[in-house]
Amino acid sequence: MSGPVVGAASADDRKLAIRGVLSDLAAAAEAAGLPFVARDIRETRLPKLDEERFSVVVLGEFNHGKSTFINALLGAPVLPTGITPTSVAVARGPWAMWTRMAVVGVMPVGSTGAPR
Repeated sequence: MSGPVVGAASADDRKLAIRGVLSDLAAAAEAAGLPFVARDIRETRLPKLDEERFSVVVLGEFNHGKSTFINALLGAPVLPTGITPTSVAVARGPWAMWTRMAVVGVMPVGSTGAPR
């Protein structure tokens, strides 16, 4: 199996090393009789790595700075902030290109409709 991803010279090197670890993990899952895990790695995880897609989930109590934290990551006031609870949001974007990240849905707290 591949070793840990340590000291890689570039993002491409790290991505290649992670790809190797995931491929080894898929082979180990297959050998262990876990074909559904191997299939998930090969059909979902590896394509996401290749496309540089991943999910970030920010959870917490009301009014504890989640939107402020996300805005700091993005480097821009993309999500609303305030003293009262303001939003629940889903964002999508390339891992290395924070400035290209886009909010794809914002739902006011307590809303039951579709994101606006």
